[in-house]
Amino acid sequence: MRKQSSIKWKIIGLFASLFIIWGGFSNELVFFKTDFSLLFIVVGSLYLLWDIFAIATHNKPQKALVDRSVMQTSVEPDAPTQEKATNAGSSKEVAFMREDRDTDNVWSIHQASCKADAMAFLSSHPVDRPHFYLIVETPEGNFGRDLHGIYQE
Repeated sequence: MRKQSSIKWKIIGLFASLFIIWGGFSNELVFFKTDFSLLFIVVGSLYLLWDIFAIATHNKPQKALVDRSVMQTSVEPDAPTQEKATNAGSSKEVAFMREDRDTDNVWSIHQASCKADAMAFLSSHPVDRPHFYLIVETPEGNFGRDLHGIYQE
């Protein structure tokens, strides 16, 4: 559903940068009778720093959304809310809570009192850019919308 960069490629890059550094220190990498050992050490070190940064900031958006829903306390709906859920729902009943970001993604987090309100809100707010997610938290669960459509977490 969502395109995510895999951490396995970041780990492979980490090992590749270590291999480049090792090749520079071994003094066995000679091209056209010129010693490039120092160049390999510098370039390998830059790649190593980049790979460490990429692994440290690696974040899976789907896991982050699950963590947010686990941290949220569950609220039992009262009688008026249950009656309202049977109605068509109103996108005006949805309140903006916060906006979360990481290096690639933006989540606009909202809150609604029922699923019908969440679905009405998501239906009336199309998403037209990648890596942008509208999330509506309800007592019945979290619902979202991205470039591909509406979904339930």
